[in-house]
Amino acid sequence: FPSHDLQPGTDALVSWYKRNLIIFRYLKELCNTGGSKKRVLVIFGQAHTAMLKQFMQYSNEFEPIDIRNLLPDR
Repeated sequence: FPSHDLQPGTDALVSWYKRNLIIFRYLKELCNTGGSKKRVLVIFGQAHTAMLKQFMQYSNEFEPIDIRNLLPDR
């Protein structure tokens, strides 16, 4: 196998997934506090949003709603 030092892309990818998993864990903790259903507005850049939506789909604990569906048309 190539040296670990020659694989900076792998380290970057692992760090990116870890960062998003930490964000997702925080959202789960925030939503599970207090025992009732909560609405949480999550604002992130597109790269984070895509991954967080994927995590939410797999968890079955969230119902993501695109904010554009809640805002009035211009």
